[in-house]
Amino acid sequence: MQRPISDPDQLVKKIADLQAEVDRLRSGELERLRSQERLNLMVELTRHLTLDLDELLEQCLQRLAQTLPQADIGVIYIYDPREKALVPKACFGYDRQPLMQIRLEPGESMSGKVFLQGRAILAQTPEQVQKKAGPLSERNEVLYAQATQGAKIKSNICVPLQTSAEE
Repeated sequence: MQRPISDPDQLVKKIADLQAEVDRLRSGELERLRSQERLNLMVELTRHLTLDLDELLEQCLQRLAQTLPQADIGVIYIYDPREKALVPKACFGYDRQPLMQIRLEPGESMSGKVFLQGRAILAQTPEQVQKKAGPLSERNEVLYAQATQGAKIKSNICVPLQTSAEE
């Protein structure tokens, strides 16, 4: 049995210790919830898992589109060493036929820059998109205009996909 605390300084310290313990438990609970959310997402993604990479990328992109309903277009490029270019493998919101013909050189457009730098790039206005993307090859410019039906991108985020083989 513990003795009652009679010293005010001891009481303050005990309250601070209890508060720290409550904060630690809350932090652990938040991390547990985040882990559960990540696990739920992984279960959802793997529920209909396929071994076909293109189909898997399509599924991931569609899931991302549901998670970010404000996004009206999206594309996943994969570097193809045979073509020495980034090749679109999955998309939504584009005219698919011309988009799938695009071949981005490393460094070309925001996607090509992300490929070279290995870090995300965000453009929040049409002006930033234009500035950060830079010029496209003449062929890609034509294909991209067809794929977007002439619409200009209002904002853009490009994020690298990395695998353990690249690390």
